[in-house]
Amino acid sequence: MYGAPRVGTETSEAWKDLNPREGRVHSALLSAGSDEKMTMKRVLGAVIGGVMVAVAGVAVAANFTSSRQADFFAPGKHQFYVWCAGGSDYMAMQSGASAEDAQMLLYNANKRAGKTTCWPVWQGRVSG
Repeated sequence: MYGAPRVGTETSEAWKDLNPREGRVHSALLSAGSDEKMTMKRVLGAVIGGVMVAVAGVAVAANFTSSRQADFFAPGKHQFYVWCAGGSDYMAMQSGASAEDAQMLLYNANKRAGKTTCWPVWQGRVSG
């Protein structure tokens, strides 16, 4: 059986004789350390790559958000999803000085048409 030498009964030379694989075990432990370094480098690389992708995603989202905000306040034709409680929903287009103006124009038109439970939800500005 292999095990730690008992104090005072065996010397380190005797231990080497009992465990001839000591040299290979020692080199395996050294290579395990380099494997840990390689694993750490891989993890660090993956973390840095993930952060870079996240930063790029935030930049794209910020650009998208700012263009949607500009579209909301821009004059022109706006597209709405008209949600009707207890009725059928539909899509509609309405021109206005801004999305809010077009929304109120569409809402008032729906009320005049007798659709009092419908509310237009802005989807975006339509070019043209």
